[in-house]
Amino acid sequence: MLELSQQITQDHTSPFREAFLKRLIRGEVESEQEIIQSSSFLSRHCIPNIVFLIQGYIDVNEGGPIPHDASSVITNVFHQNFASKAPLSFLHFERYLLLLMRIPNEYTSFKHWSEGGACLLEVIEVLKKDYGIHLFMGIGGVFQDAMQVKESYSQARKARRKPPVHSIHIRFYEDLTKQEQLQKAIQYIEDHYDEQLTISDVAKYINFSATHFSRLFKKETGRNFVDYVAFTRIIKSLPYLRKYDYTIEKISFICGFNTPNYFSLTFKKYVGISPTDYRNTQEILFK
Repeated sequence: MLELSQQITQDHTSPFREAFLKRLIRGEVESEQEIIQSSSFLSRHCIPNIVFLIQGYIDVNEGGPIPHDASSVITNVFHQNFASKAPLSFLHFERYLLLLMRIPNEYTSFKHWSEGGACLLEVIEVLKKDYGIHLFMGIGGVFQDAMQVKESYSQARKARRKPPVHSIHIRFYEDLTKQEQLQKAIQYIEDHYDEQLTISDVAKYINFSATHFSRLFKKETGRNFVDYVAFTRIIKSLPYLRKYDYTIEKISFICGFNTPNYFSLTFKKYVGISPTDYRNTQEILFK
C-alpha cells in the first residue's frame, strides 16, 4: 500500500489527484481533515496556492508543423521550465486549461517572484517561437490557505477578461482597480463599448471632472482612457472574428470603431497580427 501511495503521489494524472483539485477549485473542500486525507495522492508541498487561467491559439500562418495535441505541448513546456522551481498541476476545467502552482511561501504575489516571472516569459516565448502557440493568461492572487484557492481561480477568470497593463499575454488580478467609482466607470465602458465614448461622458457618469478622472484612471489601470476603450473593443471583437462570418467592416462597426482601417490598425497594434490573420488562426480547445 505504501508503494502504491508513492506511485499515485508522483503521478500528475492520478484521477484521485484531479478530482480533489477540481473540488478545491469549486470550493467543495470544506475542512482541514479533507486536506490531510488528500496526502495519499497529493503531497502537502504540491497543494497549489495560485491559479492561472489559460487560453490560446495556434498561428497556422507562421509555418511549421501544427501540434497534434497543443494541450500536451503546453503542459510539457511548463514542466520543463518550472521543474525545479515550483510544483505544477494542470486541469481541463470548463473550456479552459488551469495551471495550479505552488509558488514559494515567502511571496505574496507571483509578480514579486522574479525567477518565476522569468520562467513564465520563457514558456510564452518558446511556445510562440517553436510551436506557433500563443498563450493568454489571467493570474489570480496567492492564498496559502488551501480552502481559499477557489478565490484565486475566481480572480484569474476576472483578470482574463480585462485589458492587460504590460504584456498582452499576462493579466494579473491585482492590477485591476479596487476603487469603487472606477469599477463603475469600467463597467460603463464594457456596457457601452459599441458607442462613441468620450472621457467626459464617463467622468460625468461617476461625477468626476474629466481631468481628475483621466489622471486617476491611468494610475489605477495602467492605461490611458483611449487605449483602455480601444483594447476593450478589441476583446469584444474576438468572438465575432472566431465564430461569425461577418466582414471586417461589419465587425468594426459592431464593436464601436469609426472605420475598418482604424479597427485593423488598432487590432494589429495590440494583438500583433491583423484581424484577418487572427480569424485564420486555430483556437486551442481544452477539453
